[in-house]
Amino acid sequence: MTRAPAAPTTPGPGIAGVVITPGHPDYDTSRTIWNRMIDRRPSHILRCVDAEDVCRGLGWARATGREVTVRGGGHSIPGHSVIDDGVVIDLSDINGVFVDPVARIARVGGGCLLGDLDRATQAHGLMTPAGAISHTGVGGLTLGGGLGWTMRRFGLTIDNLLAAEVVTAAGEVLRASATEHPDLFWALRGGGGNFGVVTEFEFALHELGPVHLAANAFEVHDAPVVLRAMRDRMPTAPDELVWSAFFRRLPDWPWAPRARVGEPVLLAPLAWVGDGDGRDHIDGILADLARLGVRPLATGHGPIPYVELQQLNDELNGHGHRNYHKSAFLRDLTDDTIDVLCARGGVIASANSQLEVLSMGGAISRTAPDATAFPHRTELWPVNVCGIWRPDEDDATNVAWVKDTFAALRPHLGPGSYHNFGGSDADEAETKDGFGRTWTRLREVKTRYDPDNVFRHCANIPPLGEGD
Repeated sequence: MTRAPAAPTTPGPGIAGVVITPGHPDYDTSRTIWNRMIDRRPSHILRCVDAEDVCRGLGWARATGREVTVRGGGHSIPGHSVIDDGVVIDLSDINGVFVDPVARIARVGGGCLLGDLDRATQAHGLMTPAGAISHTGVGGLTLGGGLGWTMRRFGLTIDNLLAAEVVTAAGEVLRASATEHPDLFWALRGGGGNFGVVTEFEFALHELGPVHLAANAFEVHDAPVVLRAMRDRMPTAPDELVWSAFFRRLPDWPWAPRARVGEPVLLAPLAWVGDGDGRDHIDGILADLARLGVRPLATGHGPIPYVELQQLNDELNGHGHRNYHKSAFLRDLTDDTIDVLCARGGVIASANSQLEVLSMGGAISRTAPDATAFPHRTELWPVNVCGIWRPDEDDATNVAWVKDTFAALRPHLGPGSYHNFGGSDADEAETKDGFGRTWTRLREVKTRYDPDNVFRHCANIPPLGEGD
């Protein structure tokens, strides 16, 4: 389906939504994003109300020679959601979620947050795989791939995307799906925001009730045993089993020993996202660790509603913090790699920072390598070095911890990176490396739908001919 583009209007944007410029009472609030290291001043923030409004705003920006970026949830770590002296297409007011529980489909506005999606679908006992922080935007999370709690069972967010409504650089409104503009649909699933403004997503839904969670904290000196166990078990574990590892300072959670709050620990949550409570798998892992002499310093067990699970890290990763991140994929969790992780995880600079290792595999790896633009189907161990600190803490100390940690890990890293995890200062070579073998095909699609590279304020894929 293609709808005719709306003609740009002059002298102003002419949108039905709100136009915010410097001096507007909402200007400072509207230009502020999740990562408070980013302080940029756009000339215009256009709070569009639908796809046609986006066409009008985009057409005006292009006609007047202004650069453009797109804001969904404002969660971009490098700050792609806002630019100096340009136009922000703000999708915040395109935030409806419409659930068809019989067909098990959700249509989701491009400005929705994960929490909006989770609440609407869980009202029917349904969900679609998404990230792990509920104030993340659906748009950015989806276009980059979509890792989260349920990815091993149901695949990435993009593996559950059925269609998307897209405003192109030319001002056309297209529906991209497996049968309509399939090249664009392929590129949207992992290629980021390079190809247009997605104003609506259509997702497949799955049944899911409460998740059984065992939130375990281990002493740092026990972390090598825990990580080796995770390495040995997860490649062949059931899809329903989730096991991740986070070096961080122990948060002040209800089950945490008060005297140990703020000390470095390894958080290694186990979760079962399937039928039953999975206690045989979870208890089996903890029993194996106990036989090796390792028991949790603290643990919290029990069922948790999916919506609450999705909100567990909201405060620790809340708005108002300063962020500097670097990410990649580990070649493997060798003993030498684990030694580096433990050494760097024991000297975290801030109470909110973390060094995390996730377990992929499962349904992710069973999707055909060329089915989507996400090039990392066979990787097992994403590693994310997250510097997160309060504005009153020292920037240099926290940035140095991230850089030094990433440098120590570099000999253990494989090719590529997951763009949604950051790359706070990734250059063009790192961006290209992150897209891997899909790079050339992505550039071909970019040339077809955005030959002038209008949508360049992202992990940018230049059209063919640019920079060659």
